[in-house]
Amino acid sequence: MKIQTFCIACLVMALTACSSNKSSSNDIYSSMSKEELAKNDIQCEKIAVLGSKIPKKVCRSKVQREYEQQSAQDAVRKMQSQGGRAGETQ
Repeated sequence: MKIQTFCIACLVMALTACSSNKSSSNDIYSSMSKEELAKNDIQCEKIAVLGSKIPKKVCRSKVQREYEQQSAQDAVRKMQSQGGRAGETQ
């Protein structure tokens, strides 16, 4: 009797944990029309997610895209100046 109750409790906890609500900034963009997205210079693209066959829709503004590009370039420059040794300090 105790084992059945324990198993049911574990099953309920596992199911409720899987149904968590993730809120992200992309939720804001999903309700916008194409005209609003274009006016605010927001571009959406589908990104492949490792371990999933369902691509994720990611929307970013021009400022976000430029920041990510600059960060990537800075990381490449840093690795090149260290001779390709990422994570090591000089």
